[in-house]
Amino acid sequence: MEKRERPTETAWSNLPCPKRRKQLDEDDDEEIPYIPQDIIFDIFLRCPPDFLYDSARFVCKTWYNLIRNPRFTRDHLLRHVHPPDHAVGLLFVKNPRARISRFLEISEGNIKLTDFIHQFPAQILATSYGVALYYRIENIAESLYVVNPVTKQVVKLPRPDFKRLRFYFRWSCISYLPGTEEIKVVTRVKDMGEQYHWYILTVGRKMSWRKIVSTINPEGITIRGFVSDGMPTCVGGVVYWKFEGKIVAIDLSDEIIHYFYLPMTLKSQGRLLEMGNHLCMIEITRTSVLRPENVWIMEGLKQKEWAIIYKLEVNFELKNAGILFPRPIGWLENQQMLLFEEYVRGTPSSEVVPVIVAYDVRTGTRTSYMRRSLYLSLDDIVVVHSSSLISW
Repeated sequence: MEKRERPTETAWSNLPCPKRRKQLDEDDDEEIPYIPQDIIFDIFLRCPPDFLYDSARFVCKTWYNLIRNPRFTRDHLLRHVHPPDHAVGLLFVKNPRARISRFLEISEGNIKLTDFIHQFPAQILATSYGVALYYRIENIAESLYVVNPVTKQVVKLPRPDFKRLRFYFRWSCISYLPGTEEIKVVTRVKDMGEQYHWYILTVGRKMSWRKIVSTINPEGITIRGFVSDGMPTCVGGVVYWKFEGKIVAIDLSDEIIHYFYLPMTLKSQGRLLEMGNHLCMIEITRTSVLRPENVWIMEGLKQKEWAIIYKLEVNFELKNAGILFPRPIGWLENQQMLLFEEYVRGTPSSEVVPVIVAYDVRTGTRTSYMRRSLYLSLDDIVVVHSSSLISW
């Protein structure tokens, strides 16, 4: 029987659309010795998603059906949420005009770069459980795309059909809810009266934007102006925005908006990040340069209790160089490595050079991983990403 070529496990790009691939031959199963399905199931749970999707599922019908099984997809996802044995890395757009995203894996000091080619120029906003949200401006109009880089599944979200409302898609966020297996996108809206609202959409066959009307705001907090401190952060199905000393949190499971203040002991200058199952804030001190100082975590949306878990001693002073606004990106290696995106103005040249810095909170050591080869710019958004087989 003529053997066909099969894609390699690292081939994110250059793969044909699954609809154009040849169907599996009926006699493919004869090539594979019999192995009990529960053993195959357990073995596949330990394999990375890109290997399963790009290679393993084409071996035989049994493997193909197993990998497509919703139960397997769910169990595989839960195993790899915060995985000790599966690569977690950074996802960013290498060049929006070139339509390329780049996945940077950092593991035990080693780096692996993989390109993902998408069919539209866009900038990444956020990811959740392996599903990414992209933002694009088309002829002044804004658009959002939901993408799974492993399965190549892409959907363009509908434009809202609401008059007298301005949607700020640039400040949107995405979350996958394991309990209901839903993917939800939330965004911010301004009406003609300069009042702000939040709208939500569930990704699927019948997609439409709907206003979130339920709120919990015992202190009567108001948000004036709509410039938040950084991009929204999603933790456990709750999306958080920070506005100086105030927090707006939207629980996507029950679609309720919570308003509350940051404690007075916590400086308003800082960056919200996901840290495992907790919301954390990297407190930043403004001197001649911005310097990260403390790591705070919040114990639950109901308790809203904050505590310092790490005091940072990151040295961003480099010889003959000035550091411009080191920006926390996220956590890797079981929340023990904090990544920063910093920009160095070298001398004698005034050119700004991007640098990815990893800071080990256990040892206090820092490592600069990449420089020019990343093709980062000051406007790029870099997010922590872990691959999955989620579909919709």
